[in-house]
Amino acid sequence: MSRPDGHLKLARRLLTLHPKRPNQVELGRAVVTAYYALFHLLTEDVARLFVAESEELIARLARTVDHKAIKDVSGRIIGGDWPNAFKPIPGGFVATPELVQVANAVIRLQGARHRADYDRTYSLMRVEAAELVDLADVALEAWRRVRGHDAARLYLGCFLLWKTWNDKEPR
Repeated sequence: MSRPDGHLKLARRLLTLHPKRPNQVELGRAVVTAYYALFHLLTEDVARLFVAESEELIARLARTVDHKAIKDVSGRIIGGDWPNAFKPIPGGFVATPELVQVANAVIRLQGARHRADYDRTYSLMRVEAAELVDLADVALEAWRRVRGHDAARLYLGCFLLWKTWNDKEPR
């Protein structure tokens, strides 16, 4: 089982630990864990853009990806804003619906993760936590369908290279 799939399985288990009276800590951890399922899948794929064989190098490179960068890039891509280096692309260059779905999930899950980790007044209903876990599951599947497309690969590259690519004048 991959790490992202393991995270998702754990998130689902956390939702069911107290069927009659859900525990806020467990519901919050389910949301956090669901976010990390998607985060780890994306960061590993970023690393694999650069490194093919060394699992240690893949792990190290994956650790360099910043949560804020993923969120910021996701928001830009949803809005159709690619770095200047890729403007204009003949024939157009747009994110696929699956990529937009993943980017939206990143933003929503990261916000929920942040609230679950840092907002002591944040109270979750089991149904809301389950919807967020389901969102992560759908995003994982969407990513697996789209990850080989050029737009998806550039999306990943933008996590690390947005500023460099955006500083380039369009040609």
